[in-house]
Amino acid sequence: MFTFAGRLLVIATMVVFAAIFYYVVIFVNDKVESGILPSGHYSIIFLLIPAVVVAGLFFGLSSFILELLGVQIWSKADDRDRLA
Repeated sequence: MFTFAGRLLVIATMVVFAAIFYYVVIFVNDKVESGILPSGHYSIIFLLIPAVVVAGLFFGLSSFILELLGVQIWSKADDRDRLA
């Protein structure tokens, strides 16, 4: 589904996702310790939403920019490989 450059972009997106998720967890932890946010249990979806949005935007914009520069991200489907 992806070319080699696309696979590298997916790996970079996963690294960006992990970094943003780590930052959000640390940010929420600091705000709880300082008393700005109430202590208690925070849902994992509350922490994942910013990371998913940023990673999605990163992948979409990077893919668009690389395609404009002539780097193919998505591999083209070959008609001979279809099983229909």
